[in-house]
Amino acid sequence: MITRSSPVKLNQIPWNRRLRRKKRVKQRLMRKPVQRLMKLKRRIRRIIQRLKALAYKEVEVYLSIISKTLGRILQDIDDDIRTCCQEVGKFGKPIATLPETFKPHRTVKKIFADRLKMIETTEGVEWAVGEALAFATLLVEGNHVRLNGQDVERGTFSHTHYVLHDQ
Repeated sequence: MITRSSPVKLNQIPWNRRLRRKKRVKQRLMRKPVQRLMKLKRRIRRIIQRLKALAYKEVEVYLSIISKTLGRILQDIDDDIRTCCQEVGKFGKPIATLPETFKPHRTVKKIFADRLKMIETTEGVEWAVGEALAFATLLVEGNHVRLNGQDVERGTFSHTHYVLHDQ
């Protein structure tokens, strides 16, 4: 029996010795599988790192190819935009200019004055002006443009007048 007066080491207690022995046996038995798992874990990590490095290299190759291709495409788009902007000067003024003998409604007159200002300054171009320029481009290229419906003549949206009436 253990009492306070007699100091006893933990190793001397029978139940503690048994637990420690079991623990050591368990550690020895578990050591090899744990070591194997740790080795396997390290190998898997190395493989993953190699795969990542390969993937990055492949991605870099693909990105360089894509960037070259995209660069060419973007250059073509820039050229098209530049050409388009040059064409706006040709088509813009006729679209936004009314004949001198023509007397439009005052609202229509203001709309056309605004269109001319948009085309000259190329700032704040409305959707309808862009649409009219697109139609003009198609017509110059030899394509037929057919607009139908009452909105074309009536001008439900006041900025989309394609048919004008002399007042």
